[in-house]
Formats: sequence, structure tokens, C-alpha cells
Amino acid sequence: MILFTVSEFWLVAGCWNGKMVMWTEPNEDNNFQITAKCRIGHRGDILDLVGSTNYIVSGGIDGLLSVWNQFSGVLKYAIQLPDPEVEGLTS
Repeated sequence: MILFTVSEFWLVAGCWNGKMVMWTEPNEDNNFQITAKCRIGHRGDILDLVGSTNYIVSGGIDGLLSVWNQFSGVLKYAIQLPDPEVEGLTS
């Protein structure tokens, strides 16, 4: 499964094995060249991607929420969510 989201600066695809690929949109400022970056922000498959004004957030099967800088594509935060079974959150 490959997930896509589009932000003002990037087309982002979340893939298996925690990999995320980011492509810039070609324009006059970058001489119409496409820049691609491969990022790893998860220890397992990426399940969801969401883009906002300043951040791109990816959620993975590993329970991590990774928060990426919208402008640079650099990982800012990796937040480990609690395991629902351990925390008694399952019904």
C-alpha cells in the first residue's frame, strides 16, 4: 500500500518498511528540477499521511507519529503512542 498527500511544497508518498519519499514541485525558482528525498521515520509500515500549513504528519504500524517540517522535509518529532492493550484502552 502506498499513501499520498500533497502539501504546498511536496508530493509525499508513505511506503512499506517506514520509508517516505518526498518530491518537490518543479518551478522557476528551482529551474524546473524535481528534487526527491527518501526519509525513514518509522520502524514499520506507514499507515497514514496528513499535510498541514507547517507540518506533514505520518502514522505508522509501529505506533509512532512522525512530524515533518513542511518546508525542509526534515523529521522534527517522533511521538510514541501508548499501546492500547498495555494502557487498558481496549474494549
